[in-house]
Amino acid sequence: MQEFGLSQTEGESFASFFESEITGTIEFKSDGTYEVISEGETDTGTWEVDGDVLTLDKGTADEANADIITLTSNQLVFQIDQTDDSTDINEDGVNDTMVMRITLNCSK
Repeated sequence: MQEFGLSQTEGESFASFFESEITGTIEFKSDGTYEVISEGETDTGTWEVDGDVLTLDKGTADEANADIITLTSNQLVFQIDQTDDSTDINEDGVNDTMVMRITLNCSK
């Protein structure tokens, strides 16, 4: 919050925005495809696992690599780090760099 010059209230509001926006389901299918349903919209793509790395949409502009934390027959936990520098959070005329770590806990 200090880095962006945000008050406690602004910081909490910003965090709440992201938490409230991330809802839905993801299904990883045995044919190497996945389907995400979030807020009534569906997105599909491909997935593959190599060691402790889950790659989504390999070879496309949407490619994302995630670190696998847990992988069992009933549970998959993975983290994706995303960097965004397209927003001027504190409205000082300069776009701010924000790194988001998203942890998804999937279960059967």
